[in-house]
Amino acid sequence: MHMLLLGRSVFPGTTYEKILVENRACDFKLEGREYDKLDPQAMDLMVSMLKVDPKQRINSTAALQHPYLVQRTASILRQISLKSLNC
Repeated sequence: MHMLLLGRSVFPGTTYEKILVENRACDFKLEGREYDKLDPQAMDLMVSMLKVDPKQRINSTAALQHPYLVQRTASILRQISLKSLNC
């Protein structure tokens, strides 16, 4: 999700090995101007997905039901529906 929203990995390493070390250490920060610009619901979902403790991390079912994805999906489906009516 981080890659989709910001266009880069949450882990700043430049090699696979460095990224793997950062991933295993949960070495990341979600701070700064680029994060301030994100939709608050998108940020909430991303933070929920990146919880260090797997027991606290959002599961796939809950993620798909998160308000951010529900609203985005509804918006996309409305656009598709409107386009199909114009054909």
